[in-house]
Amino acid sequence: MNENETAAPVRAFDRAYINGQFVTPHGTQVVDLVNPTNNRVIGKVTMADEIDTRHAIAAAKDAFNTFSQSSKEYRMDCLQRLHDSVAKRMDQLVDATVLEYGAPQDHAKGSNNLAANIFLHFKEVLKDFDLVKTVGKSKVVMEPAGVVGIFTPWNSSAGSIAIKVAPAIAAGLHGRHQAQRNERNADGSVDGCLS
Repeated sequence: MNENETAAPVRAFDRAYINGQFVTPHGTQVVDLVNPTNNRVIGKVTMADEIDTRHAIAAAKDAFNTFSQSSKEYRMDCLQRLHDSVAKRMDQLVDATVLEYGAPQDHAKGSNNLAANIFLHFKEVLKDFDLVKTVGKSKVVMEPAGVVGIFTPWNSSAGSIAIKVAPAIAAGLHGRHQAQRNERNADGSVDGCLS
């Protein structure tokens, strides 16, 4: 750093978002967040650990019970509010992407626009999807198929996270899995597995 430059303050990222609130993580490992364009430490990140992960998974399992039963309109509203939140903070997100990833301004803007727009895309997909279909004389509730795993590195871009979160919200999933069923293994034991 030359004499005309001033060092930016080092930010502490010492909260984890678990069960709808920011909490102090159980994990204690702290890693440096380094600006790749100049190798300066711009932040200190407290990493979550296995206990934090288990708390997040338990919260997701609990939330699934109600969120999976939520209406299409409620999910569409969630997707719209996420879009609006990203759009409202676009300049801050672009600045953070440039600083944390060393991304060019245009790439940072594109990645964050992707995040905002993917929420709207899945809102539109959901709008045209019938959650209840008539088959013969019966009404059948359409359930989402597949598993959505929302495990991302702590430093994933907004676009990368949105691509995973948006379809989970549209499908009525919350957290890391859809539903649990028992599966019999070849040896006769029974495991809970995702369906």
